[in-house]
Amino acid sequence: MASDQKFTRMTLTAMVVGSMVGAGIFSLPARIGAATGPFGAIISWLIAGGVMLMRAFRFHCLAVRKADLEAGSFAFALAGFGDYLWV
Repeated sequence: MASDQKFTRMTLTAMVVGSMVGAGIFSLPARIGAATGPFGAIISWLIAGGVMLMRAFRFHCLAVRKADLEAGSFAFALAGFGDYLWV
């Protein structure tokens, strides 16, 4: 059964970007493992996990101090730096 539907340029762009990001996500652990061996891969995952944990703690502290803000990172940056960066 033939279809007359065509993809829009935006759909094709999204498919290409999604494929590139997906390929990077799936190939990165293999590249790290090949370059550093299993021990290096474990160390890199531990470092990345530690950085993400520190980031979570930072957002927790910001959320406790500024509980009235509801828009995430942008709201925290706007409250901290003011409007002059986005004018």
